Amino acid sequence: MAVLLVILCALGLASCLLPASAHAITIDTSDDDIGTLADRFSTLDDLSNSKNSDDEVVVNTRIAVLASVNRALDKTEVRFTGEAVGEVIDAGAGYKWVNVCDNGGNSIGVYMTDEQAEHVVNCGDYKTTGTVLDITGAYYISCDAHQGALDVHASQVSLVDAGGATTHEVDLGRLVAGVVLCAVALALVAVFVVLRARSGRRGKS
Repeated sequence: MAVLLVILCALGLASCLLPASAHAITIDTSDDDIGTLADRFSTLDDLSNSKNSDDEVVVNTRIAVLASVNRALDKTEVRFTGEAVGEVIDAGAGYKWVNVCDNGGNSIGVYMTDEQAEHVVNCGDYKTTGTVLDITGAYYISCDAHQGALDVHASQVSLVDAGGATTHEVDLGRLVAGVVLCAVALALVAVFVVLRARSGRRGKS
């Protein structure tokens, strides 16, 4: 019992010491989802969309939509923003793989040229905010060139924000709550020890 209370106390304090907030780049997620084939055709004339050099419609979307294996957008030119995370991986023959994610933890792999990958100044991790990229490219839910992978082949990549060191702050309120929780748990342990000691003395007498 005492050990259990101590463990609960430690877990409570640890959760309160976790970073409550971090300086991160906000990525626009205001675009509507494109869920069905009918919706796709209705959005092709949307003013928020654009056209590329081949006069093809480029659908403005979000990583969350792409990561959900959206068949309505398969083999469509899409445009989205995302934060480069992990590391830039060599894909051979002048190409790189860059994993990009949104604020909700959704991610997708982007196949791009070495020149396009040079925009990635920082890759996101606990201590770093990754470079935010504006990406246009062909979306594949099962890419023949990459063993059926879900990916985007970038045609255009531009820098939105270079990223950099991330600062984490501890919420003072959560810290105080953790200390109070620990104090209560320790008090309960003390009461348990005293009662057990008294019970032992009574048993002997």
